[in-house]
Amino acid sequence: MARLSAVYATALFELAMESGSPEEYHRQALSLLDALGEPECKGILMHPQISAAQKSELLTGALSGRIHEDLIGFIKFVIDKNREAYLLPALIAFIEKLRAAEGRVTAYVRTARQLDEQQEQELTALLSEKLGKTVELEVTADPSVIGGFSVYADGFLVDRTVKKQLQDLKTSVKRGMTHDS
Repeated sequence: MARLSAVYATALFELAMESGSPEEYHRQALSLLDALGEPECKGILMHPQISAAQKSELLTGALSGRIHEDLIGFIKFVIDKNREAYLLPALIAFIEKLRAAEGRVTAYVRTARQLDEQQEQELTALLSEKLGKTVELEVTADPSVIGGFSVYADGFLVDRTVKKQLQDLKTSVKRGMTHDS
């Protein structure tokens, strides 16, 4: 799924860049992502008993005049090919491509507890310096990590969670037992 979503995202990216107004595409893609991510809309998109023509007609009617014709054409194309499951991942990948072209990146951070504002600011500054890009954090507090943190940004993953360290220790012990036999 990721490969086809990336192909769709690349095609949208090229359209946005050719248009000369990628900011408009970015803003509209974010709105579209929010709208299509709603459970009711998702239900309609994925419903097997609603025809592609009905889905296209419904979305075209709702979006016409609000969203650029290229984005509407993209949605219709995906629906006509019965690939609705690729729509949201493609939009997300498209948005990330636009952001990368602007020198911006999202860092996905998982911690055992929520970071305070100062910690977020310090982490943002550190990541921005290391990556050479403007970093925006998306922090998730996840008690299952037990302690520590993981950061995924710009294709890099740093996992310093206690949970990961325990998994690594378990693997290491198993490997040691296998070699001793």
